[in-house]
Amino acid sequence: MEVGVVVQARIGSSRLPGKVLKPLAGSSMLHRVVERAQQAGHPDCLVVAVPYTESDDPVAKEARSAGTQVVRGSEDDVLARFVQAIHRYNLDLVVRLTADNPFVEGKVIDAMIERVEQDNVDYLHNVRDSGYPLGTCVEVVRSEGLQEAFVQSDRRRDHEHVTPYLYDTDSNFRTAVFQRDEPVDDIRLTVDTEKDYRLASSIFDELSNRAATFDLEDILELRAARPELFEVNASVSQKSLSE
Repeated sequence: MEVGVVVQARIGSSRLPGKVLKPLAGSSMLHRVVERAQQAGHPDCLVVAVPYTESDDPVAKEARSAGTQVVRGSEDDVLARFVQAIHRYNLDLVVRLTADNPFVEGKVIDAMIERVEQDNVDYLHNVRDSGYPLGTCVEVVRSEGLQEAFVQSDRRRDHEHVTPYLYDTDSNFRTAVFQRDEPVDDIRLTVDTEKDYRLASSIFDELSNRAATFDLEDILELRAARPELFEVNASVSQKSLSE
């Protein structure tokens, strides 16, 4: 079975433009996502899916400099970019990451791939009701599901956000949640605003000596020692998929 990590990335952002190229302890956020995903042992390839627009050329260049493959496609139809990656690299299983979630962990990616194979599910995530904080999100999905979504759905939501077709339509897809034993979803680690970025920068600065490998337990230890760092984005609300 061919397994690929596909990271969606673009320069545009309504709340924090250019965020994927902003530095975290000396390397871009996109580079940090890539190097942390590279700690996973199971995937056969790592691809960054970038819009085919001139403004996103620096994103594609940064992805290549980080050692990844690049596919380029529609700016608005993100699902189409994933399907391109599936076809180009003959992927059977896709690990979906986003370039504004810089705290993904290779060991979580590996564990989720193993769970999909072991339990024979079509879609596994730790995005909602999992006990994992935003910013550590991973989705693992069989390629057939994404290809069916691309062909069958004309909803903008499905094409922009990639996976909703698998979990909020009447279908026979087998879905599951990858749960954390001790929930810590009271921390916001995604980077969507300047305040989020300030927290991410602080964490990477504090843990920069092992930027590719520190995990959520290390972040929790940092919060216990330096709780004031985590107050910066405590009031930030997450956008809904409809926004």
